[in-house]
Amino acid sequence: MIANVNRNTKVRRDPFDTLDFIPWNEVREQQVQAANEPILLDDPDAQAELLFSKMFPNRNA
Repeated sequence: MIANVNRNTKVRRDPFDTLDFIPWNEVREQQVQAANEPILLDDPDAQAELLFSKMFPNRNA
């Protein structure tokens, strides 16, 4: 597919699939919903560290 030629491999490592271009597909909708679920940890310190690592990825560099 021509979309894979223009794909930024640093942002999206996996190649595009046909399901990526069919928005009404149930499998794709489930993948998007699963990706949008929040990550909640039991340990508040671990939760804070996760948030900081996503907001400021180079803060320890």
